[in-house]
Amino acid sequence: MIVWNDQFSVGVPRMDAQHRRMIDLINALHPDTDADGAAKVISGMFDYASLHFAAEEELLRQVGYSELHAQQREHQAFLSKADEFSKADLHNPELYAHIADFLRSWMLHHILEEDMKYKRCIPENFIQ
Repeated sequence: MIVWNDQFSVGVPRMDAQHRRMIDLINALHPDTDADGAAKVISGMFDYASLHFAAEEELLRQVGYSELHAQQREHQAFLSKADEFSKADLHNPELYAHIADFLRSWMLHHILEEDMKYKRCIPENFIQ
């Protein structure tokens, strides 16, 4: 389980709220969740991630973030993996566990390493 704390904050309330929602979705993946429930949570996570990525990329475009293309590549790689997972049989407990582990690892890496790079580049007027 991922527990939100200030270490995850990128300093933009809208992005922080979206990151929290993504973490909540990931945390909804429990080992005892049935395959249909897991599929619904995973699908919801991937759908929400698409919306979040679009919002984050637009913010970064507006502030002229120099590493926008690196963010876009990270986002695209995630969505490609999401597409791959969406075709998988979640009745396989090993695969379900692999997807849950992937989501947790990816999310921690992405926020704490990639998104933190833009934290220092956001002007005060975008932090509302």
